[in-house]
Amino acid sequence: MNLAVIGAVFAVIFVGELPDKTMVAVLVMSTRGRAFAVWLGAAGAFAVHVVIAVAGGRWLGRVSDVVLIRALTAMLLAGLGAYAGLAALS
Repeated sequence: MNLAVIGAVFAVIFVGELPDKTMVAVLVMSTRGRAFAVWLGAAGAFAVHVVIAVAGGRWLGRVSDVVLIRALTAMLLAGLGAYAGLAALS
């Protein structure tokens, strides 16, 4: 296990998630529910997201064509951005 990688990933995710809407949602839910139950739900949901992301990254790591990886990443980000935009409108 590479502690440098773990530390770098933790730092990037920690800083990136600070202004995230998930933090605000958990904060609001904690005012209405038991803190440990809210923590378990949020941690479980985040764990599922991370498993999906790591599995996708491992799959993309098998593709040797950099242009294809960039195209797939661009399509994924565009799709997620469109989804987030539509969700914000509703």
